[in-house]
Amino acid sequence: MYRINFVILVFLMSAVTILSQNHFKKYPIKSGIIHYKWEGFIKGTQITYFDDYGYYEATYQDTKSTMMGFTTESKTITIMKGAEQVTINPETKTGVRTINPYLESFEDNPNKNYEDVSKKMIKSLGYEKTGKGEILGKTCEIFKGMGEIWIWNGISLKTTTDNMGIEATVTATEFIPEVNIPKEKFEIPSDVQVSDEDETMNGSDEEEMPEEAKDIMKNLKNMFKSDED
Repeated sequence: MYRINFVILVFLMSAVTILSQNHFKKYPIKSGIIHYKWEGFIKGTQITYFDDYGYYEATYQDTKSTMMGFTTESKTITIMKGAEQVTINPETKTGVRTINPYLESFEDNPNKNYEDVSKKMIKSLGYEKTGKGEILGKTCEIFKGMGEIWIWNGISLKTTTDNMGIEATVTATEFIPEVNIPKEKFEIPSDVQVSDEDETMNGSDEEEMPEEAKDIMKNLKNMFKSDED
């Protein structure tokens, strides 16, 4: 259950961002640092760094959950460079490299209207725009579906999910724009062994992906295919 909620919430946090970006200008500002707080079933912190308008991005998560007296801790580093993403487990010193097909397509078609695609994607996930709200002095558009997504200029500042009564919320607590980001934040540590997705995702991990996440990915692929036609 922890895995299902964690996967869904992380996906919702990144889905809008992924499908609304330009390879060279993912965000409207050149660089920034965003601190997030996880609350509810999952508790912890997250820091996201981005530079070159989001072409380089790194997220550092440190979370834990408790169920039936058992506590599960999770530390993850995700480093993105364009369409390439490396997800790292800092404890096992291992990582998985994936190529996001959606980002590749956006890079190949710079004239595509990213805002229109983003809105189409949100609708495909069953979300509807319900109003506006403010977080850290930034006016966000609020979309409601299986939870809520608060978006400011393509950046998710708050995401909630409620799966079978188990709730989790991720909220931005600090946003520092236009700041110098150390290059090492976007570098894979030298002691981490990175494998390609094909070598690691053809087994049980793929089979364990929750049905909700599978449905989301299927809808996105169908939507994206029709958008290309």
